[in-house]
Order: sequence, then structure tokens, then C-alpha cells
Amino acid sequence: MKNPEFNFMLENKNKYIKYYPKFSSIFGVSLKRYWDNMFGFDVVKFDDEFIKAPDGISTAQAIEEKYGKDAVELIRILI
Repeated sequence: MKNPEFNFMLENKNKYIKYYPKFSSIFGVSLKRYWDNMFGFDVVKFDDEFIKAPDGISTAQAIEEKYGKDAVELIRILI
């Protein structure tokens, strides 16, 4: 019997499998660098290392300006 306390890890793994091709296609980098099966998508690390949103601009705004609305929706799904 599976331990229900760890269902979130399976959900995170399934989300990773489902969305990593689209993430790589949009951003040109591997989702693996910003993913942990325990915690999911590390949006802070993604912003700090990849997006680098300037002060006064939200990560979502910076992503939309450079990558479009589909990219913002993908990030919202991942987080």
C-alpha cells in the first residue's frame, strides 16, 4: 500500500514528466535544474539564475515580456 503522505512527490514527478518538454522548448534550458521531486519547481532559483527580473518588475512580467503569455501560464502550472 502506498503511503498517502508522499502522494505530493508522485504528483510532482508526474508534473515534471508532463511539462519538461514544453519548458525546454519555451526557455531553452532543462527543467531539471529548477526541479525537486520533494518541493517541485523552484521559481526563486529560476528567477535568480535565469529570468533575472529587474527591480520593480515581477517575475511574471519579465517572463511575459520575453517569452509570452504561454510561458507565464506554464510557470503558474509548475508552481
